[in-house]
Order: sequence, then structure tokens, then C-alpha cells
Amino acid sequence: MAEEIKCASEAAHIPGRNCWKVASAEKVRLIIDAQDFFQDLKTALLSAKRQILLIGWDFDTRISLDGPSGTESLGELISEIVRNNPSLRIYILKWNFAAIKLLARRGMVADLLKWMWHPRIKVKFDSAHPYGASHHQKLIVVDGNLAFCGGIDVTGGRWDTRKHEDDVKVRRTPDGEQYEPWHDVSMAIYGKAAEVLGELAYDRWERAGAKPITPINDLSDWPFDGAVTASDVNVAIARTRGEHRDAPEIREIETLFTDLIIQAKRYIYIETQYFASRKITSAIAQRLTQSDSPEIVVIMPESAEGWLEQVVMDTARAKFVTKLKSYDRYGKFNIFHPYTAQGAAIYVHAKVMIVDDVVLRVGSANINNRSMGFDSECDCLIDARSAGGEELKNTINRIRNSLLAEHLGQSEEAVGAALADASMLEVIDRFRGDGKTLKPYTVEETSEIADFVASEDLLDPTGEPDEQAESINRPPHWWKRS
Repeated sequence: MAEEIKCASEAAHIPGRNCWKVASAEKVRLIIDAQDFFQDLKTALLSAKRQILLIGWDFDTRISLDGPSGTESLGELISEIVRNNPSLRIYILKWNFAAIKLLARRGMVADLLKWMWHPRIKVKFDSAHPYGASHHQKLIVVDGNLAFCGGIDVTGGRWDTRKHEDDVKVRRTPDGEQYEPWHDVSMAIYGKAAEVLGELAYDRWERAGAKPITPINDLSDWPFDGAVTASDVNVAIARTRGEHRDAPEIREIETLFTDLIIQAKRYIYIETQYFASRKITSAIAQRLTQSDSPEIVVIMPESAEGWLEQVVMDTARAKFVTKLKSYDRYGKFNIFHPYTAQGAAIYVHAKVMIVDDVVLRVGSANINNRSMGFDSECDCLIDARSAGGEELKNTINRIRNSLLAEHLGQSEEAVGAALADASMLEVIDRFRGDGKTLKPYTVEETSEIADFVASEDLLDPTGEPDEQAESINRPPHWWKRS
């Protein structure tokens, strides 16, 4: 049988185990796809009074928050708002490896050089991580009590609408290159939980070698008119961090994932860029052998971006899914890919998990090894059992329905009505067809070189020294049947 993974209790979040802190949020807004995210971000930046923190994997100052057809770049916007507000200070922290991209971004180099001379704009490149690791968090904090956390990077190639239209002219990078349809999710948080995310941002800034930032809070107002997904809820904040110098390893997100999988009763809905974590697939394998296994639906891209990512992540996915299918005794698990009306693959960059209409998790962590214990990540979780009650359960249910509807080219109402008396797998099968749709994943053949590269964990290390050399071709003991 699969290795038995246990969770501490029925509570979805336990500080010190599967999250860092839990704090209240007066308002929360789920933001689906980057058209709305960029507009909300622009609104938040324009509302800033004293302080903006931009902490991320990548930033491109050449993009427009109004979309590819916008005329004002992010760099121009930031320069404008700091010029118009003498009290405002802006701190920008960017992963140091991503700085290599600057060589191909002439306009961005000019922006950064200009800002480095500005007394109220500070720019830092983050190298405070293990060798080969990534600073992968996507955090933006405005005036201490309004924050964004999720999967959307403020960079090129991300903007898209929920329609994911086939007209590629609407999706162009600042260099004029066309890119594929892109699906992503983030969350805006207002209140004490945003202050906690601010603490995380301050800490990351200081660990990157910069001078400490003087914290501020309770300065901003909710800037989005009427756009509230939930009010007066608790937000659990979970982290991943690889061991580096005096900073110990943190694996809260991994534990949160496994706890949610073990606790689930009816269904688990997941959106992820990758499906390659040994620990997470172990927990899924355990549940699939049980007669009360929840239904598990995973939405992810047809293939990873880039040749190396395809070799490592797609190969690992093929091997793990093959094993999981052998454990799926009750037909409760499947992976699907979204496509446009004309059959173009939509790239899923979102990191979302919804469990039993009671838990919503949004963040930066993918289901791969490095997101569980090597890179720096941040996820936020809302649990209707701790605050919000039936109203929040209904909201989480509608979010799940809305995401499925987006991928299936249906209305939220039609999907919701169908789910009232059918499972997710049945509803997906009912609505799949021509036009915008979901197609089931088919295990692809892998090459010898792909198997070798994937087995060496070179691009997807676990962060655990005793597991670094463990091969996918020599899988961990939980794959063995008793």
C-alpha cells in the first residue's frame, strides 16, 4: 500500500504545522486572470499614500497594466505616482537570476537606472536562497494593510481575459511577440492578514541584504468599489523556504497540501502549473486506495513552458500519473487541459486548491518538489469552518463552479446546476466537446534522455539532502504495494 500520511486534526490550518500565522481579513477579492489583476493593481498603486512593496519572481517595467494595447508603461506609472506623492516610498525586490533578462529589456534597464538614483525608490535583487533555488513569491503590499498574493507575475506574457480568445493580436509582449492564452489567479486581501503578508515582505527584503524597512499599517482604504468576494474571514498564510545560511528550512505549504488531501471528504479541485511532487502524489495515492476517496480533478497545461521544463516536469508527471492510475480503484482521479474555442492550448499558471466547498487556497506554490522545500513560496488559505459559515461555503462553491465554467465554455449557472446531482468528472464529461473545453490528459511516452534528466532532480530538487539523489526510476517506497 501507499505510505500512510497522517494529519494532526480536522483543522485545515494549524500555525506551526501547516501555516505560519492566521489573521483576520476585513475583505478579500479573488482575481481570476491578469486583465482584472493588472487593473486592480493599478487601482491599488494609485491609491497608495506612504508605502508600496513589490516582492516577486519577475517584474517588467515595460508592460502596461491596461493590457498590451495600453500606452502607459508600468515604469512610467511608478515614476508618476512617486512624483505626485512626496510621502510615498517604493521598494522593489526581484529574484536575482531573473535579472539576467534585463540584458534583453533595454527600456527596463533605463527605468531601473533612473530609480536607483531616486531617493524614494529602492531596488534590490534577491539572492538569499540556496544555490539553484528561486525566489518565487508574488507579494505586493500597499500601505501595510492591502496586499496581493497569488500566482500572477507583473511581467510580460501574463495578460489575458477570462474568455481566452483565439485572437492572438490581443496578447503581445512588450517586444511585440505573440504568446499563448494564459490562465492565472491571485487574491487581494485587506486588513490584519495583509499586515502579516507585509511582515513577510519586510523580512524577505532584509534577508536579501537590504536595510530594514520601517513598517507601517492601517493607512489604505479598500480601493475596489463593490468588488468583494468575502468579508470578515480568517486567512492562513503558509510558506516554503529552502535552508540558507541562518534561515532554517520551512515546509508549511507541503504539510498544508497533504493535510487538505487527507482531510477531504467529497472533492478536491486543483489548478497547477506542474504535477511532480512526490509528497503530494503520495498523499493522493493514499486517498485513491480508500473507498471513501474524494473526487480529485486537476486542471493544468498540456505541456510545461520551455524544453528543459518539459523534459523534467512533463516526464515526472507521466511517471506519477501512471502510478496513480494503478491506485485509482474507484475512478476518482483525472487531469484535464483547457483549450480555446479553436483548439489552442491554454497555459495554466494558476495555483489553486478548493476542498469540499470549505477551503480555498491560492498562492505561488506549484505541485512540484522545489515548491515544497527549495524555493521561496507563499500561499493563502481561507477556511469557511473557522469564519464565514454557510455564506462563505456558498461563495467557495461558486468559485469552483466559475473556474470550471471558464474552462468548459459554459455559464457558471449551468455548471452549478449540473453539479447539484453529478460529480465533477461527470459534469466535465457532459460538457466536453467542440469549442472551448477541457480534454483529459493522456500519458505521453518519454525518452531515455528525459527519464535520465528527470531522475537526477537537477531542476526539481526536493530540498531534502537525503532525497536529492533519489531517482524517479527508483521511486520512493510508497509506490510499493504490500
